[in-house]
Amino acid sequence: MSKDELKKEDIKPAKDFGEKEVKPIHQEDLLRAVRFTIKASTCLNDIDALSESKKYFKFAFKGACKKWASFIESHTSIMMKEYAKHDDKALNEVYTAFETALDKIEYKTTERTALMKLYLKLKSIMFDVSSIEKHKEDYYNLFMYVNTKAFISLIEKQYGDLKYTEDKKGRKPMEIILFLNNLGNEILASDESSGTNT
Repeated sequence: MSKDELKKEDIKPAKDFGEKEVKPIHQEDLLRAVRFTIKASTCLNDIDALSESKKYFKFAFKGACKKWASFIESHTSIMMKEYAKHDDKALNEVYTAFETALDKIEYKTTERTALMKLYLKLKSIMFDVSSIEKHKEDYYNLFMYVNTKAFISLIEKQYGDLKYTEDKKGRKPMEIILFLNNLGNEILASDESSGTNT
């Protein structure tokens, strides 16, 4: 897949994903891919929560949520099943870590909190995908990059103040994004260390 794909608004889900020529994950990228796949999976829960919001779930954002969720669901379910085959217990632990990581983050309203959690996780997904050095253009990595970048761009266009909104404790978005990134790095380091010792 060429860099020309990056110019597209999105990449359609591949048929027979993970079985034929689009099988995407190199071993050295696996842990990072696990991280952004799990983060994306938890984002689907945030979108579900936002779908009840009359204040935010409207206009272009509503369509973008449905589109991104549809695309991501088509792949994360397959990838999660593949990861579970290797170590189901570890997968559940990592999922729980990311799902609960922002439990103590609060904004002015419950709706605003759900929107910010989604936004912060999406930004952290972009960090994970961008940290893959050798295989950025493999199908799954590029798929996640292009679709998530387009989604973030639309969110920032419709709700531009998200980039500057502090939580109730005065933490800026970048501080929380870095927290998520560091959490992922800790999990990565722990898993790599375990793999070395086995």
